[in-house]
Amino acid sequence: GKLLTCALRPHLIWGPRDNHLIPKLLARAKSGRLRQVGGGTNKIDMVFVENAAHAQVLAGERLFEGSPVCGRAYFITQGEPVSCWGWINEIIALAGGPPVRNRISLTAAYAIGAACEGVW
Repeated sequence: GKLLTCALRPHLIWGPRDNHLIPKLLARAKSGRLRQVGGGTNKIDMVFVENAAHAQVLAGERLFEGSPVCGRAYFITQGEPVSCWGWINEIIALAGGPPVRNRISLTAAYAIGAACEGVW
């Protein structure tokens, strides 16, 4: 048989029972190692985990010979970008922590990332 595919591209998936993003974010904030990169005005697209799962189901239902879905890529979001640092600070506040006050310039963050390339 022929393999039928499409690509689903969520940027940031969040929701209950997350054992990766939120716990690591909160641990870094608590330790004081979390730094706001740049001016804090950047926006991000995200998707709630159940909506990301629903996108998978819908895509699977539409993968059939001759479907226009086949071979396409779809960005999966809630449809409304949010302020990255506003969202992060809300999460930290819900956990009882103070907002992120430590900052680093985009240029410095990029230089650190480039210096660490291949180390991870």
